[in-house]
Amino acid sequence: MLFFSVMSISPILNIPLANLTSSELLSQLTHGVLITPNVDQLVKLQNR
Repeated sequence: MLFFSVMSISPILNIPLANLTSSELLSQLTHGVLITPNVDQLVKLQNR
């Protein structure tokens, strides 16, 4: 669930990822956890 405003969502390997700049992220992130998936994780999610 996203708790911040996102200009666009880009699907990469059918996984929706928020398209944010670093400054946009840092200005909106006040609490929580930031997950930055790597290619291996994205590929593993395709096999589910």
